[in-house]
Amino acid sequence: MKNVLAIGGYDPTGGAGVISDAKTIKETGNNPLTIITSLIPQNNQKVYSKEDVSKQILEEQFESIFEDFNIKCVKTGVLSKNAIELILKYHKDYDFKIICDPVIKSTTGRLLTDKETLDLYVDLFNKCYLITPNNEEFKFIKHYMYTKLKKEKYYDENLKELSVLVTGINDTLQKYSGTKIAIFNGRKINKEVHGTGCVFSSAIAGFSTRMPLISAIKNAKKLVLGSVIYAKKTRYGYNTNPLFINEKTIYKNLEYSLFLLKNIKYTLIPDVGSNIGECTILPKNRYDICALSGRLIKDKDTGGYHKAGEFKFGASKILTDVIITANKYDPKIRATMGVRFNEKLMERLKEDGIFCISHFKTDGFENIRKVGIGIDNAFKNYLIEKYIGLQEKNYMLDLSRDIKTDAKISEIGKDSDKFKKDLENNEDNEDNKNINDNKNGKYIEENSAETNQLNESNNLNDMENENINNLKKLKEDLDGIRDILSSNLINKAPISKNLSKSETLANLREECNKINPEDRENCSDCKYCKNKILYDFIGFKENFDCTLDIVYNKGGHQIEPMIWILGQNSIDVVKKLRILEKTYRKL
Repeated sequence: MKNVLAIGGYDPTGGAGVISDAKTIKETGNNPLTIITSLIPQNNQKVYSKEDVSKQILEEQFESIFEDFNIKCVKTGVLSKNAIELILKYHKDYDFKIICDPVIKSTTGRLLTDKETLDLYVDLFNKCYLITPNNEEFKFIKHYMYTKLKKEKYYDENLKELSVLVTGINDTLQKYSGTKIAIFNGRKINKEVHGTGCVFSSAIAGFSTRMPLISAIKNAKKLVLGSVIYAKKTRYGYNTNPLFINEKTIYKNLEYSLFLLKNIKYTLIPDVGSNIGECTILPKNRYDICALSGRLIKDKDTGGYHKAGEFKFGASKILTDVIITANKYDPKIRATMGVRFNEKLMERLKEDGIFCISHFKTDGFENIRKVGIGIDNAFKNYLIEKYIGLQEKNYMLDLSRDIKTDAKISEIGKDSDKFKKDLENNEDNEDNKNINDNKNGKYIEENSAETNQLNESNNLNDMENENINNLKKLKEDLDGIRDILSSNLINKAPISKNLSKSETLANLREECNKINPEDRENCSDCKYCKNKILYDFIGFKENFDCTLDIVYNKGGHQIEPMIWILGQNSIDVVKKLRILEKTYRKL
């Protein structure tokens, strides 16, 4: 375990700064050490202030660390003039590797350093192993250096060979002169997360202690991806949660899962055997999923099980379908296990409300290898039930034909109690009307008991008929939502959460014209735009919490009934299985 020193500002939220650096360095398998250069009260909304620590405190921090520890690598964040001078001084004596994240401006546009400190950055860059600015920061640095140093050509010569990683969705490793070395493709996740820059540069520093630069960057991107997927929600956004998941981690989790299984009376093993699997971050194919090459087979003599095969990546096509499909809806779901279906068990679990449960039908399935389609349908059904509230109330989407109006929700009363309440309110209104009519001297004919009963019956029938029509309309709306969720248009819909209404409409029409280039006289009839309204209303694939714990099917032609337990890792899956077993034994 190597010592990696993080030098930077103190962020009290822990999303960025030296706290985030320390957590990241620890995750890379190194020993984190920190030096605080500035106090920066901030959160996901804004930076409140910046106060540099005194030169004396800085000197004491440097002396206390370098006196006692052998530093392999230094990662820098927010730096003051005194901090840069001390880094250059200690680098001359100890010759450590420097990875600099030039934090010059905050994401809100606030300048975090002064002109004198910017001048010293040039000397620091000459000693760096790597700098990691984003595109805007790199443009600022080059412009500043050109303006400041255009007469000092020796600086340009020294900086030509400096390695620069220009960060973004896709990162470009290049020389300062512009010579490109490598491009690292990334995945965009629609989530504003505080501190990803700190995590990325700290991860590179940690991994670079034991591997070449390009390999360190590749692993650091995986770690940052994990920190975004597992980011901690705050009131105004998300804080990074550094997490590195590699093959070694997955093997370790799976082996420990089998150890936990030995302490469980595992009775829910299907007749065909069971399997358990776990995947890397955002899996693409079967070789990102590790599972048993055989099965967990029921042992009829002992009542337990025995393991057939070893854990291997690419071993299970069925688990691949389950995990990849579930992971597309919730990137935190990385593991699954198939256990025997029991209808009474499912009913009890639904009553207890411990787990989020959905199911799919196997009508039309040729075999179990189509299970991915079923999992997809189960998630769609769950999303509709969760966002439309179908289980507790019936809702209808009121889509106006005018595209400028937003989708509205109107509740439809569905039970007889509401009918009776509406009926009573209606009768009260009639009584009030009769009283007022009496006061006005109007003649009111007194209805017989039979007439009242008949009117009440007619009112109830009218309301029930109206409700039936509303329910039919609801079914049509929900069928339309299912079609929209499964259509290709949904994946092409532009994100408009942070745009104004006019910008959103402009984007909609632009995208719509790409898909349907033919001229239309009335844009309000555009099916694509209406789909987009539903897309935004449901919140599909954006800012949602649709984690499912259990998906089941009752079986069908050539398909055995099965319960699929889903979890964040294989250990999480086994813990859920323990609850299932306890519940099953109580039936």
